[in-house]
Amino acid sequence: ALRGEIWNGFLDAFNEESLQKYYLWLTLGNKLVCTSGTDIHREPPANIPRRVGFNVVHSEELSEQAILDAIRKGHSYVSAGPELIFSADMASGEKAICGDILPAGEATLLVKWTDAHQGDVLRLIVNGKVKEELPVALAGEQSWSLTFEEMTWCTVELRDEQHNLWAVSNPIFFGNGWT
Repeated sequence: ALRGEIWNGFLDAFNEESLQKYYLWLTLGNKLVCTSGTDIHREPPANIPRRVGFNVVHSEELSEQAILDAIRKGHSYVSAGPELIFSADMASGEKAICGDILPAGEATLLVKWTDAHQGDVLRLIVNGKVKEELPVALAGEQSWSLTFEEMTWCTVELRDEQHNLWAVSNPIFFGNGWT
């Protein structure tokens, strides 16, 4: 999968623009992995949150090769603090974590989070559109049982009460044809 840096440095409007462009590319059928990076050389402007996104990787082992393989697979999420675990279970018994591809059909999506903040909201994004947005506790879990058609992708976001991003998972993909 190709990678796209959706968060660089301190959170600002350019990062939100990058995230929306990333969602557009996914909706066009591209299997992309979102990542973050930083090369901060200055203090942030006073009008933006002091929030830096980092890659959190689900790796089989703690080695350079395993971490790079996990990033390539999309087994990661970008966060400025909260932990965000996103998975799917198919009615057929198949399971996936972010970055994986499952066949189209019935699935239960599950997200678990910790270290959220008072006023934060969780968003389920399906093919670039907000399917559901709900307020969250500091820690918790939420599930959705949905039926997915071909070429569908889903991701979850944690945002603050002003809708600034705290964390975003890589998508889980459904159906055939992802490139």
